[in-house]
Amino acid sequence: MLRRLIKKMQDTFKSEKNELALLEEVANLNNELINYQREITKKSLELELLNKKLEQLATTDYLTNAYNRRYFFEKIKEEFARARRFNYKISIVMVDLNDFKKINDTCGHAEGDRILKEFVTIVRRYTREGLDNIFRFGGDEFLILLLNCSNTEAEKILRRINTELKKLQPLTGLSYGIYEILPDDAKEEFVEYFIKIADERMYEMKNEDTRDRG
Repeated sequence: MLRRLIKKMQDTFKSEKNELALLEEVANLNNELINYQREITKKSLELELLNKKLEQLATTDYLTNAYNRRYFFEKIKEEFARARRFNYKISIVMVDLNDFKKINDTCGHAEGDRILKEFVTIVRRYTREGLDNIFRFGGDEFLILLLNCSNTEAEKILRRINTELKKLQPLTGLSYGIYEILPDDAKEEFVEYFIKIADERMYEMKNEDTRDRG
C-alpha cells in the first residue's frame, strides 16, 4: 500500500514537471516569435526607407534637389488630369540663367553649382509647397510648373524670383518664357508643343536682354 502511494506521488511529480517543462518551452517559442516579428518589422522599415531613397534618386536632380526632366513627363499627366477635373489653368515656365558660363569661367564651377542650388531654393520660397514644382531640364535650364496660375500671375512670381537671384549673384539673371494652359487644352499629346512655345519665348527674352546690354 505504501509503495503504491509513493509511486503515485512520483508519477504525479513527473507529470507536473513535464507540464512545467512544456510551459517553459511554449514561453520560449513565444519569445522567439516576438523577436522574429520585431526583426521582420525592422527589415520592412529599412526596405521602405531604401525604396524611398531609390525613388528620390530616380526623380530628383542630384545637385540641385529639383525634380529631373524624366519625372516631369510623369508628373504632368497627373497635373493635367487634375486641371481638367477642377477646371483651372496651368502655367509652364521655361527658365534659363543668363551668363551662367561667365560665372563658371570667372568665379569657378563651385560658385556655379552654388548658384544653381540657391536658385532652386529661391523658386521654392516664392512658389507654393506641395502644389508648384521645379524641374531641372539640363545645365542651367529649368522648367517651373505653376498650378491654378495665369500668365499674369506667373509673370509676377518670376519677376520676384529674378530680383532675388540678382541679389545673390549680380553677374546673372533670368530669361524665361511662360505658356498658360487652359483646362480643355491640358492634354498629354500637347506637352511638347507647350514646352516648345515656352522655350521660344524664353530665347526671345534672352536675345532682347543681350541686345539691350549691347
